[in-house]
Amino acid sequence: MIKQALVKLPFAYQLRILQLKLKRGTRNLFVKFAEQKLSEPIRFDPFPDEKRVLPFGSGASIYYNYVDLRFVNPTQHKLQFKIWVTEQHLKGILYNDQDWPFSYHVEERKHQFHQKSGKNYRQNEIWRRVIDKRTGNTMEEQLMIHNYSEVKYEIDDIKMRLENV
Repeated sequence: MIKQALVKLPFAYQLRILQLKLKRGTRNLFVKFAEQKLSEPIRFDPFPDEKRVLPFGSGASIYYNYVDLRFVNPTQHKLQFKIWVTEQHLKGILYNDQDWPFSYHVEERKHQFHQKSGKNYRQNEIWRRVIDKRTGNTMEEQLMIHNYSEVKYEIDDIKMRLENV
């Protein structure tokens, strides 16, 4: 019998899979929360910032008949992903065959745009905290990803100023 091990997870509108609810959006670290390992991490993000619910550089996109997110289960646990589509989101739950002792909190930190040599750049950090479900204590805090990339689209001056405050 498979028990629900983690929380219900909202997923992004553009059919991005395996992404956990964050302070500012969602993240494909859903796989890593279950102590899984991404075997082929992908850093391609074709979607604009308009109505974005994901931190920059954190998506895994799903296109029919093309696989771009793969992972390995190095644990002894049996896992099951239940995924469905609503009008606005792809949603999912991760099930496990045993009780999971931890919950996971993910947040985006140090998000900013800046200019260098006449080009626009964007950066952020994605952090994970492992929480003991019994005590509520933080067991581990880990930098998962540091994104730094040139931005190839126009950024208005207001956005540049507001996000750098």
